Amino acid sequence: MKKNKSTKKHKKNLILISKGVSYTRIAQLQQGLLSHFHLECFKTPSQVGAIYKARVIKKQEGLGACFVDIGSGKSAFLYLRSPSSPEQPLQQEKNLKNPEFFEEPTEQKRAETGLIPDAADRKGKDYFKRLKKGQTLMVQVIKDPLKTKNLRVSDKISLPGPYLVYLPNSLFCIGVSKQIKEEKLREKLIHYIQEWNKESAFVVRTRAMEALPADLKKEGENLQNLWRYIQEKYHSRSSPGLVWSDVSFPFRVLRDFLTEDIEQVLVDDEKIWGHIQKFIEREIPKDRHKIAFYNKEKEGLSLFNRYSLEPKLELLLDKKVVLKSGGFLVIEETEAAVVVDVNTGRFMGKKNPEETILKINLEAAKEIAIQMRLRNCGGIIFIDFIDMELEQSRQAVMECLSYEFKKDRSPTQIFPMSELGVVQITRKRTRSSLLETLCEPCPHCNGLSYVKKPVI
Repeated sequence: MKKNKSTKKHKKNLILISKGVSYTRIAQLQQGLLSHFHLECFKTPSQVGAIYKARVIKKQEGLGACFVDIGSGKSAFLYLRSPSSPEQPLQQEKNLKNPEFFEEPTEQKRAETGLIPDAADRKGKDYFKRLKKGQTLMVQVIKDPLKTKNLRVSDKISLPGPYLVYLPNSLFCIGVSKQIKEEKLREKLIHYIQEWNKESAFVVRTRAMEALPADLKKEGENLQNLWRYIQEKYHSRSSPGLVWSDVSFPFRVLRDFLTEDIEQVLVDDEKIWGHIQKFIEREIPKDRHKIAFYNKEKEGLSLFNRYSLEPKLELLLDKKVVLKSGGFLVIEETEAAVVVDVNTGRFMGKKNPEETILKINLEAAKEIAIQMRLRNCGGIIFIDFIDMELEQSRQAVMECLSYEFKKDRSPTQIFPMSELGVVQITRKRTRSSLLETLCEPCPHCNGLSYVKKPVI
């Protein structure tokens, strides 16, 4: 890991980590193009992944949910309306295909795995009824507080590593990421896990394709040791409060995005660079040669300016997105949903109007998937495409939209196009959008537009 490594030759697949005055920004470039953007403010770091000892303070019978005290001063929301069977967390929360196999554990196995009370016995309404006011339980944050909404927690714990996700209070099963499509490889990875694991639930992540069997075993055992430590901390606490928190922001991003195709990771802060070196050496030692320090004073340019990212990031706060065809998108973020309107603009072409409209809508579908990912928009998304008369045109747009959103790591569901050309999408949301993070409602126009928050 050389300090001041030359960056004159722009590599295509990079991760850039830049520390600012109020936040840390991380950009990922694929083939030289911005593919992912992550940001975390120092004052409001994400709590997703943190594990708490919680106490039930109020049950909402109609919702099948509870408000729980986690010792932070504000209650958290625990949703239990449809307690999941062991297979469902893998399908819904990890966005995976069905587990390769599933085995009902014996009572002895349940005792040996150290499952938290009742975690293996989620049986519909009975599970909810057994929860009493004042009861304590272990929960994990799955969604940061968004505007007026409480912190969202789950009683299904997951502990991620670069190659595996350990589900300690789920029943025995092994799931494989849907990104791993080759059946023989899927079977081989399952076999590697089975060689040392006979009773615990694991999800095999996409990056495991790069790992040796020994790497998978080592990580699995480390995660199981971590779970034992978390249990000890949980039982040692006499009141609600934090039990364990996930690794810090840059480490989380590298754990999830530092894949084999990434050629280099550039860090412009010497302290963060040092911490990342230690993290990579411990967790992914084969990638230690990819980590380099970017000396902005010596280079004469900030890291993001070096790769011409600042103007592109500014555009992510604009409502209007211009398409190459001359059409444009208008993206409105509201309390209830994100609304995207597709417009022809000045481009109407000289050919058949249906062909022109189809061309704009196809380009829009690709760009919308990119914009939702970069802006971190989630929840309910409505897309109003330009009206198309032919069913084959509508089908082509839906296929394009589906293909582009499959590249998204956040679970999404796309609903059929309505007769009016409107498509509804749900995209899993765990954190505030880029607009909500960097901007605030304008005080002079009653919140009809946004202004940038002051840098403190």
